[in-house]
Amino acid sequence: MLFSLTTCSATLLIASSVLAQVAPQPRFMRSESFEKFAAFETSAVAYQRADGTGPTIWLVGAVHIGDAKYYERLEQFLDAKDLVLFESVLPRGAFGASGETDAERQRSTQDAMLFMRGILERYAREQGHYPKTLIEARDFATDEDSRYARPVELSWIDAWGAPLSYTVDGDAYRLVSNGSDGAEGGAGTALDLVLIARADLRAPKVDKELAASPQHRKPKGDLYKDLADALGVSLQVKEMRYDKANWMPADMPLESVLDRLEAKGVRSATVEMLTREDSLLNGVVRFALSFASKLPDFKRVVIEALGSAGSGASNRADPRAGREEAKDEMSVIIGERNRAVLELLRSTLDSDSPPSSIAIFYGAAHMPQFDEKLVSEFGLTRVDSSYRWFRAMEVGEVSRETLRAQAVAAAAAWCAAESWTIESKTKKPSPKRVAALQRRAAHFAWRLEATKTDALFAP
Repeated sequence: MLFSLTTCSATLLIASSVLAQVAPQPRFMRSESFEKFAAFETSAVAYQRADGTGPTIWLVGAVHIGDAKYYERLEQFLDAKDLVLFESVLPRGAFGASGETDAERQRSTQDAMLFMRGILERYAREQGHYPKTLIEARDFATDEDSRYARPVELSWIDAWGAPLSYTVDGDAYRLVSNGSDGAEGGAGTALDLVLIARADLRAPKVDKELAASPQHRKPKGDLYKDLADALGVSLQVKEMRYDKANWMPADMPLESVLDRLEAKGVRSATVEMLTREDSLLNGVVRFALSFASKLPDFKRVVIEALGSAGSGASNRADPRAGREEAKDEMSVIIGERNRAVLELLRSTLDSDSPPSSIAIFYGAAHMPQFDEKLVSEFGLTRVDSSYRWFRAMEVGEVSRETLRAQAVAAAAAWCAAESWTIESKTKKPSPKRVAALQRRAAHFAWRLEATKTDALFAP
């Protein structure tokens, strides 16, 4: 019992049953909104074989914008895992070179080298010259976005396991793979693959002072950043460090996502907004955001929308739900990307020495389908007692002292209404009013109890 009121014969032990009706709890994300308070959380949950043997697989959901503390706690949690497979739609070639045959390895190595060329050209545009080493190129890319660390490292190893040769001389460079035989020259799959700085591809030369100027390095528009700024929260990619040896990108290449959508005849608004800075849709969203963000309850509205999205995530991930175009889009955005992750997970588990703990770190909307596949295809069991919740953002939270005063006042109002008699000399409250006061008292009692932990909801 949190506190007692001698004037009330009822207790607050019913709080949990009342809240179960008022605040449904989606499995991988949930929100609570009451009066001026609102908060949103994502979860992590473990999966194991029924006999408890073998690696533990964690599904760790996230949202791309949230409080800095949220990402700090998520990263601490993930750092305790042996392998982290993270979401990142990157260009083809960013996931490493591989293949079953030498011909496949050759094509894959070409893709990786072309990805590396993009990093080199961007470095030259920003710095006014090409990097002296590939490590400098990696550090440059990582400084902009730490998710590029592992992809860049993967791209400088060819599909036969040999490091690429990189030399630079003034405004020229050579990036070379010696092919299947690992020796200079050769033909067929043993042919050397060579990329050189070409005049028609070379970034315009920029002097160092201009390259460092704010005008030259003006950041590109970013809808996530615009929304995060409007809410006063942070970006996932800015707060978390992905440049760790045990963090591995696991996703579909961007070109593959676009190809699959095009094959289905889908013009994806999601992809257009996130890949085309100059799109009309991007402009419309930014224009609307500039007005909406000035509303006094803007953050609460966003939190409530996230919670509503969470409770329907499993339906949107199901290719059978919704309109035909939406089904096709979600079958790629959710289904096919998830399949790419699960294929990598399967190959990791089939290796001679699989990690003892693996985390799949993805947007929370992907999690219902991951959950289904881990159980049905991998034969794993969800460990419900393992649930961990992480609060992404909140608005309207108050101190424990203020919250306690609110809880006492709410309980007193409910008890007074419930114990009303003719002697009360007040208007008799309706049953609807009594029920509303009961829910309010239960809510504040639960919130006060929840402050003893860092959970948004009672266990």
